[in-house]
Amino acid sequence: LGCKLLFVRGGVGLGKTHLIQAVAAQMNIDGRRTLYLTAEQFMREFVISLKARSAVDYKEALAAIDVLVVDDIQFLSGPVMQGEFCHVINTLIDSGKTLVVAADRAPAALDTIDARMQSRLSSGLVVEIASMDRGVRRALLERRRASYLAEGGRAEVSDGVLDLVADLITTNGRDLE
Repeated sequence: LGCKLLFVRGGVGLGKTHLIQAVAAQMNIDGRRTLYLTAEQFMREFVISLKARSAVDYKEALAAIDVLVVDDIQFLSGPVMQGEFCHVINTLIDSGKTLVVAADRAPAALDTIDARMQSRLSSGLVVEIASMDRGVRRALLERRRASYLAEGGRAEVSDGVLDLVADLITTNGRDLE
């Protein structure tokens, strides 16, 4: 990654989590100390560290990594938690580290996140995972059919049925599955 902050946004079921997990895996392969967390995990681990009176140790451990990948940032709740996360963001970026964040909306549309954090999250590269076009939906269905048959499935699913499903289900990959 050439940027210090990558924000990936997209609707439900479009592959944000798969993408950022792949980024985290590649960063590990490249020898960079990488940590993948959901917003819920960050909050839970921070609360545990507060109860154990080791919040400073937790923040220092986060500051020691090269790449922090956080999924579902829209679920980061509460002003205290957001403030602490904002400190982590600032520490990482000011130290030349990389932050990758995913959410279902753009930073400015995260109405539960305070303005300071929205601004910081907007300061990097913001990319959108768009809905799948018909060709991608059709290819996904074709791959699913091939996988089904390879696993011993016996029912035949015709090209016409795949075409119909690709035309009718336009929301996301989970619905197609």
